[in-house]
Amino acid sequence: MANTITIRGFVCSTVETRTTQTGLVLGNFRMGSTHRKQDPITNEWVDGDTNWFRINVFRSLAQNSVSSIHKGDRIIVMGKLHVTNFLRKDGTPGLSVEIDAETIGPDLQFGMAYYSRTGTGRAGTPGSQPGGTPEEVDAEVAKLEVSVAMAGQDAPEHQDDPEGQDDQTSGMADGETVDEATGEVIQEDSPF
Repeated sequence: MANTITIRGFVCSTVETRTTQTGLVLGNFRMGSTHRKQDPITNEWVDGDTNWFRINVFRSLAQNSVSSIHKGDRIIVMGKLHVTNFLRKDGTPGLSVEIDAETIGPDLQFGMAYYSRTGTGRAGTPGSQPGGTPEEVDAEVAKLEVSVAMAGQDAPEHQDDPEGQDDQTSGMADGETVDEATGEVIQEDSPF
């Protein structure tokens, strides 16, 4: 399809969802994607322009995004691109760039992920899906965190800030910095 696009970037807002009268779950969040390029004079990698997108999610993708996507996370989005011209209240022209997401995943270049299926299994009962009951999933996550800590690395932390301001520096690896303008976590030696 001509209008299908794949974007790598960072989440810059929380996922907001709502349910229609017919029961359809809709959601959206903002995402930024910064182009990294090598400066020909200094031979260092620098940030280029940042492109901003509104990501629209539907049904189970919207429900899973609420609990899986947090501000500052590095993600990959594939979906249908919509570019719309509009007039602002003051009469100046504007441009809206939206992606109706078909799939979203973590960018594993910048961290680890733990995958857990949702829904019901073949028997139609909760807990029969791969991954087990929520208690079994929590136990598996705890085992994973212990094995990561034993390997000499910090266990991944994911704490929600009650005031909506995520601390960008918690859980960052050595050699990573936060771009103050965009909130993006960047590896110092990364070409991206």
